[in-house]
Amino acid sequence: MRLVATHRPLNIAVVGAGFALGADGRENWGVRTHLPALKRLPGLFKVVAVCTSRIESARRTAQHFDVPHAFDDYHALMRMDDLDVVSIVVRPRLHHPVAMAALAAGKHVYCEWPLALDANEAREMSELARRKNLHTALGTQGHFWPSAERMRELVANGYIGRPLTFGASTFVSNYIAPRPAHRQWLFQSSEGGNAAYRAGHLLERVVSTLGSVKGVSADLTTLVPERPVLGGPGSLGGDQVDNMSFLLELERGIRGAMQLSYTAWFGTGVRFEAYGTEGMLALARPTFRVGVETERADPGYLEAADLFGARLDRRSLFADGRAPEALLHRISRIPVDDSEDVSVSELPAGGSAYGVWRAFRAFGNAIARGEPFIPDFETGLALHCVLETAERSSRGRAWTAVTDVTSESTSETT
Repeated sequence: MRLVATHRPLNIAVVGAGFALGADGRENWGVRTHLPALKRLPGLFKVVAVCTSRIESARRTAQHFDVPHAFDDYHALMRMDDLDVVSIVVRPRLHHPVAMAALAAGKHVYCEWPLALDANEAREMSELARRKNLHTALGTQGHFWPSAERMRELVANGYIGRPLTFGASTFVSNYIAPRPAHRQWLFQSSEGGNAAYRAGHLLERVVSTLGSVKGVSADLTTLVPERPVLGGPGSLGGDQVDNMSFLLELERGIRGAMQLSYTAWFGTGVRFEAYGTEGMLALARPTFRVGVETERADPGYLEAADLFGARLDRRSLFADGRAPEALLHRISRIPVDDSEDVSVSELPAGGSAYGVWRAFRAFGNAIARGEPFIPDFETGLALHCVLETAERSSRGRAWTAVTDVTSESTSETT
């Protein structure tokens, strides 16, 4: 695919950016992250429109962020001649129709994860973008955290030698803690798609660092089918998976485990460790200290992590006659300085909008230079296929190979 460069700020619209303050005091993701991030990238993007399901909310958002146009119909939005990019922040079941409309209209698309309800929808989106020669971005913004970028770079440059194994985990309380009533969709498979879609962000981190998944053995289950409504009576029920365990075989024979629990009171957040023939690297939440209460600027966001590592020093290992194991606990923090980016963006370093800002900056630069962008819709398709393989594995209680999805095609889509 030959991508075309541009030399001016890109006109972008955000679909799904209505104000809907919940009982937990947080706004919707588009208002909380996409618009603040985009407004701080004036050299790359100009926000020209917002679209929500109700014109009143669209106008309120447009007025608040000084955006010239408001829509309540995404089809009408796509008819804007000078619109270059569409950012999709609606519920997952609407990702496919909105993205297909944008791509058919010749717009580049940034879409939040999950890309679609299933791999078939994701494949249609990916293939239409390829035929239209358009840039796409998958909204797994944790890919662009400075510590995650540095870890990928070090692994690629041989810091841990030949990668052997890994462990990745997420322990949070999202599906057991009380939630506002408007978050009901989170717990419905008809709204979110793949049973294990909440594993997508962590899975993307694993594959972008260590390589694609070849086989999986998974256990997917729902342990907490209901949680209290925050700020109101009753409970929110659902059929969406809330605990997931994966054994994964990656390319080059790398094997490891991934566990996610969304029913973990006082959960320690996200952790990712990689081990090789020459050392180890780990991303871990920096604020986790037993007995110490820490206040976070954005309590709903746990992607931010510090980077730690250690390399094997063979001379020290055999130098003084001590047991080699005595030398294998010297793990150090690896400095990652993003103070300049924090200053430029004027966004909190550990907050949601900062990660989205970094993602949009990379996406805008890729479009401006006519260069490929990763993670894109093809990445999203591959993740969906792994998760659908995990569903089959969980049902059959068996190790299951992941199909090569990048060469598959579907019927022509207009």
